[in-house]
Amino acid sequence: MNELPTREDFLKHLNTNFRLFFDGEQTAEVELTEVSEMTERSGYAAYSLVFIAPKNVPPMQKSYQMEHDTLGKMELFLAPFEENEKGFAFEALFNQKIIVPND
Repeated sequence: MNELPTREDFLKHLNTNFRLFFDGEQTAEVELTEVSEMTERSGYAAYSLVFIAPKNVPPMQKSYQMEHDTLGKMELFLAPFEENEKGFAFEALFNQKIIVPND
């Protein structure tokens, strides 16, 4: 498994498709529709991604294998939060400790 892309990597690929693996080897094309701003609080930096999946993807909260032609393979924990005319919106949250180098 490759290292996860950064927020900036995801931002460069906003509105592109990822392959989401579900129910064994079934796949669906999901679109990255949002990359939130980075927020900082109490020594942590956080951002989120929103993907729109077609209605044949069960709206289940879990870790999914995903693949992008440029960003490669990754595993993301996705939680569904909304159904719309296109399908289901899933969100991935990222929260990481801010490391300050010693001067």
